[in-house]
Amino acid sequence: MSESDLDHGSFSEPNGLSAGGADGSTSSERRRGLVRRALDDWKKQLVDLGGRNNLLYYRDLKVGTLDIADCETAHVQTLLEGRSVTLSRLFPDPERLDDARRRARAIHKKALEHFEERGIETLFLAHAMATWSASIGRGTPRAPVLLRPAIVNPRGAAQDDFDLVLTGEMQISPTLLHFLESEFGLVPDQSQLELDGVIDTPRELNEVVRWLKAEAAAVPGFDISTEMVLGTFSYMKLPMVRDLEDAYEVLVAHDLVAALAGDDDARESLRERYSQVAASLEDPNHTPPADEFLILDADSSQNYAINAVLAGQDLIVRGPPGTGKSQTIANLIATLAARGQRVLFVAEKRAAIEAVLRRLDQVGLADLVFDLHGGVAARRQVAQELARSLGATGTIPLNDRRTELQQLERRRDELNSRTEAFHCRREPWGVSVYEAQVGVIGTAETARTDFRLRGDPLNRLAKEVFRDASENLFSYAGLGGFTLASSDSPWANAYVTSPDEASDAIDTIARIRQHTLPAASRAVRAGASETSMNLSDRLDDWRPLIDLWRGVAATLAVFSPLGCEPGASGGAAVRRRCLR
Repeated sequence: MSESDLDHGSFSEPNGLSAGGADGSTSSERRRGLVRRALDDWKKQLVDLGGRNNLLYYRDLKVGTLDIADCETAHVQTLLEGRSVTLSRLFPDPERLDDARRRARAIHKKALEHFEERGIETLFLAHAMATWSASIGRGTPRAPVLLRPAIVNPRGAAQDDFDLVLTGEMQISPTLLHFLESEFGLVPDQSQLELDGVIDTPRELNEVVRWLKAEAAAVPGFDISTEMVLGTFSYMKLPMVRDLEDAYEVLVAHDLVAALAGDDDARESLRERYSQVAASLEDPNHTPPADEFLILDADSSQNYAINAVLAGQDLIVRGPPGTGKSQTIANLIATLAARGQRVLFVAEKRAAIEAVLRRLDQVGLADLVFDLHGGVAARRQVAQELARSLGATGTIPLNDRRTELQQLERRRDELNSRTEAFHCRREPWGVSVYEAQVGVIGTAETARTDFRLRGDPLNRLAKEVFRDASENLFSYAGLGGFTLASSDSPWANAYVTSPDEASDAIDTIARIRQHTLPAASRAVRAGASETSMNLSDRLDDWRPLIDLWRGVAATLAVFSPLGCEPGASGGAAVRRRCLR
């Protein structure tokens, strides 16, 4: 997990209303007003009264809706009575049946996707469509009046036919009623409806249409058309709106909700509590193993997030995919359950819930979970789930883990001691062993030396001494201390200005040392032996001897080494005979 973060004090001011207030109202009244304003804003966001809501702005789709209004009345009545009807009976004409099959496949797939990913039922039969004069900037209003849950089950792998059945009860669209109230201040009086409790006959359907048209007569352009459409409708957020309305007093009393709504007193209360919580968080490395209930591996950041929750902190845990969020949630659920607490785990998509449930099941804690994905309408299913969990819990043996926990604590203390020693900064340098090793690893091989400072000389080389020595070396280099003095040496002013020149110089030195110098030494010593000359071991003393030999060679190049023959007369004759 890359980040665990709670942004204290970054709450927005809803609708520009300041929590401070200058109207002389009491703190309690300001808080209630802020929460009420925030709730109204949150409800509008949840209901989504805009054009994207197909419960208010329904559109016929190419394959995503199925109109059955003109099907045979007897089959439609059978459907309304809650009995199963095949698609082929509703559409006996082959051409219309082919089109209905394509639509039924698409509707079934979309409804199944909503259920598997979000755990919600979105497949409904909509009866009658209400329209009214649209506000500027919105789409064409067209809202289902009555809705009843439906099921479309394919027959066979080829899905050549489908069974259609209506479940639950037909009810007036709560979204439409909420829209009429919020936009037009209209609250239809349902006591005027003359029904026997269940809307399941054509007469009762027509009665609801007649009643709503009369109640909404004041709405500009309001009218209702007779239609019957099967499709998926986003029917999941209105219960949240009702929960907000019913829990108003509870939300006002909750500091976190009031702080989100903009109440300064609630924010200050949270800041004080969070500072205390942060100060009280224990280092995970020193938490007693007997008080730690991690069922899966957790790094330090994940462990810190769990300890923060246990300490009572509200927080947001952020992290990209694969950083261990689901694993941390599973650890947190197990830890809270071990402390006798209950956990409500919700997610926008079913896949996120499955990821956590799978981890709990893998470690044998599936009996802790009561999965509400399918709802709690089936009492037998609820009873079976509870019986399974109680049965599994009753068969779990009690294990004495004191020996293993003591061994774990000893080994953890050893690791903690080693880590502390490894990272503890030591005098007189103020450097840890870890930092020293990092420095050694980052040092080039050519900069290393076998020379070592040990004992007292190393202790005297403190940080201040090292700093002074470094400054002195920089000053020495700046004054030319590392350059060669003027001399007759062939190495004088032999500057190396590039890596290639340095490499050539190293190769040249190696060649002179290994080949050139030994061969020259053998030749000079042989010449000294032949001419009976004394030879010094110093290379500098070889120069006069080599200069002498060079002069003799130049003389012999002109004069014969034999001298003049005896008896020759005349200077010219002598010169001719002595010259080559």
